[in-house]
Amino acid sequence: MVRPISFFAAGSLALLTVQVALAAVTPESFLENLDEYGAELTSTAADQTQLSEDRAYEHTSGFFPALAEEASSQTGTGAEIGSTALFTDVPTGAWFARYASDMAEQRIMEGYKDAAGQPLGTFGPADPVTIEQIAKMAVIAARVDQTKCPASPKNAEAGSRWSAQFIACAEQLGWQVFADGAVDPSRSALRSEVVTTVLEAFGRELEPASGTLFQDVSSTMPARHAIETAARDGIVSGYTNSEGNPTGFFGPFDNVNRAETAKIFSLALDTYGL
Repeated sequence: MVRPISFFAAGSLALLTVQVALAAVTPESFLENLDEYGAELTSTAADQTQLSEDRAYEHTSGFFPALAEEASSQTGTGAEIGSTALFTDVPTGAWFARYASDMAEQRIMEGYKDAAGQPLGTFGPADPVTIEQIAKMAVIAARVDQTKCPASPKNAEAGSRWSAQFIACAEQLGWQVFADGAVDPSRSALRSEVVTTVLEAFGRELEPASGTLFQDVSSTMPARHAIETAARDGIVSGYTNSEGNPTGFFGPFDNVNRAETAKIFSLALDTYGL
């Protein structure tokens, strides 16, 4: 699918066309260019609708098939380490199964537990990941010595939460998302925030960004260097549609789920090590 560079770029081009037509000062050319402008707006609106549908697909049953049904059709019933089934909602044939297993094995992303701390046997692949969860994962993955972190974070909202120690470490290390102590630790993390934090945790030096790799990652976006560096390293990729074809968009301000996060951390460990 071929997309315009942006709605505003297309709109500006069409507006310029109308302005040129006005300069001709003929009613016929004016009406003709108004028709062209209307057609351009219609085309752009249709393109934006398709983009929304492509993004929405990432969070539907098409992207995450009914897990119980898929599990029953596979030879195994859950993601495994050795011969031990870990998660009932991670079929062995799912694209994220090996990443979930890797994260569980390294104790970076464990499954859900009940109030008594007993494993429930579920991973929650489609569930969103929060800011404080990202802090925990990154601190553990980078093997940060938590005893050398401040006793409490400067983030007042995080001070009384389970994540206080992890947030304090992230702040001390100067990771962008946490550095100013103002981020809401309980909100859902954005794709750009996860990528930026992972690269910072592994000490990956950022490469210059062109601003042309993804249509929604511009040359002025603060996270552009991290996103393009991670994409070139094979840690992340842009969206695809229901046919598996790239859309050209990354979705830097979209939320990220546990399956996607597991893949990012697992690939980062394989690529960057420590």
